[in-house]
Amino acid sequence: MAPAKNKNRSDTPPESRGKSKTPVALLVATTGLFAYWNLFHELHRCFPSTDITFFSLTGGPLDGFLNCAVGPLGLATGSLIALALRRREAVMQGAFARKTLVPLLLLGAIPFATVGLGGPWGFVLASHLAISVLIVFPFVFLFSNVATLGRQTMLLVTVASLIVSKVYGSWVIPAVVAGVGFSAGFVAGAFPLVCSLMAWDKTELPASLAPACATGAGETVQGRKAWRPLITHLAFYGFGLGLFHSMLGVGFGLGGNVRRSVDCVGTVLAALFALGTLRNLTFEEELWQKIRGVVFPLSIIGFLLIPVTDAYVLSAALEEFGLSYYNVLFAMGCFLMMRNTVLSPTTIAAAGILFKSIGSFVGILLGAGLAMTDIAGNIQAVAIITIIVFSAFTLGTFWIGKDSELRKWWGLRRNYTAQQFRDQLIERKAAKLTHEHRLSQREQEILVKLAQGKRARQISEECYISIYTVRNHTQNIYRKLGVHSFTELDALFAAIELSD
Repeated sequence: MAPAKNKNRSDTPPESRGKSKTPVALLVATTGLFAYWNLFHELHRCFPSTDITFFSLTGGPLDGFLNCAVGPLGLATGSLIALALRRREAVMQGAFARKTLVPLLLLGAIPFATVGLGGPWGFVLASHLAISVLIVFPFVFLFSNVATLGRQTMLLVTVASLIVSKVYGSWVIPAVVAGVGFSAGFVAGAFPLVCSLMAWDKTELPASLAPACATGAGETVQGRKAWRPLITHLAFYGFGLGLFHSMLGVGFGLGGNVRRSVDCVGTVLAALFALGTLRNLTFEEELWQKIRGVVFPLSIIGFLLIPVTDAYVLSAALEEFGLSYYNVLFAMGCFLMMRNTVLSPTTIAAAGILFKSIGSFVGILLGAGLAMTDIAGNIQAVAIITIIVFSAFTLGTFWIGKDSELRKWWGLRRNYTAQQFRDQLIERKAAKLTHEHRLSQREQEILVKLAQGKRARQISEECYISIYTVRNHTQNIYRKLGVHSFTELDALFAAIELSD
């Protein structure tokens, strides 16, 4: 007789029941935090007709893009502070990062109160700047912990954050402000941060990231030199995408509901495309192939379409698609670096945000400054800007070194033990089998653990699933691969040859 199903899920190992909440809670905490920050990037959509004059240079689109520029400026500043303090245990503790959520909530009330009371636009910019500086600490802490849960979790969290933040900031909050008022808008805007705070308490995160921040080989002088190709890439891509973003809205006046709709559609399509193309991303070469094959051509084509009046919408769609897809690649690139290099997770997350944000700030500011001229009617100016953008994307795409250097992460790759090297080979072979035999994401994850010689009970604990589910997946894997035992599976792995 088949065993009856237990509604209390007693088949789940007791030690994994508490931990099983962590991936979902981290998803909610990180998504809520990102959605809250992005709300202030989209804040100008809530009151496009405001008559605030302080720091309002044109009373038009430029104000919104000054607000866009403040975001990356704050992120860069916060990242610099985080890098400077990363070896101080008090700062790297999760308790410190969590405590910043309350000041973030208070700072978020300022923009809504400012506009509701007719205050100066400068208060809006200042509060957005402060929020962007402060939010780096909880975001880096959460981001580093998400990376420990694996590639699939990192991809899912990144995609969910992009979709939720774009829809919430572009449509939900403006609708609440327009229909109810600024007070209700703040309450609705604070909801993601409150969810993040509640979810944080459901996770089982390490008390501190400080032990991982000890000086390693990657933080020597030689390691810092290895950062140069990455700095070039992040800064130039941040610059190009930032300038592209602001050119459409400032220099060519694409805004309003059309821009909001195009932005949301582009983000959602990019997120879905990322889920389909990056779920099996394992190696750094694949990451750069996506940048060269997707982001680079789409960004160049989209920018070249800007002067074509009838192609504004298509240009904006390509811009948002490229930007969103690149943000997913950025997150996955950080994940691969955390897994394969000697650099600490905190250093990777903070430094990545720093250089990308610096480039974005300069690009957005330049694009906003173009509003002071008749850029749309100046063919020569458009040609010069196009050359600049093309050069930035080209340098960021191809000045990153040879493929052999990419595989070594420019000398930052961690020296693996024999066991770690064996696990790397198993993961690569499992990825190949997954592609050839159409295994699911979960089946690939369990296949790796089976090939590592782990028992069903151990896999159950590590994957937060019941032992019966593990056995069902194992049977499906054996059937798809055409094997009948672990011995045959081990022989199959041994026979696989890798190109590199």
